[in-house]
Amino acid sequence: MPFLTQTDYSVAVRNEIKTMLTDNSEVKLQTAENQALAQIKTYVGGRIDCNALFTQTGADRDALNLIISIYLVVFNFYYCFATKLMPQKSNKRYDDSI
Repeated sequence: MPFLTQTDYSVAVRNEIKTMLTDNSEVKLQTAENQALAQIKTYVGGRIDCNALFTQTGADRDALNLIISIYLVVFNFYYCFATKLMPQKSNKRYDDSI
């Protein structure tokens, strides 16, 4: 089971928006997830064990790390696939997460 699940995204973006942004493509979704997790690893990799962090599943996942990951993925959805449609709150959440 991956660190992020499809149901995790409902806290940050409606499913129909996510589907539109990714063209319902699993490849585009995976690309955005990989970019977000790479960003997190770059920022905190020297301080925490990111491999242990991102292999956690279900209720074992840290809530703060989970929401930051989701916000970064949603930002990457917009940034990569629909920059002009990006809502201000996605920019703010990105800035807050970084």
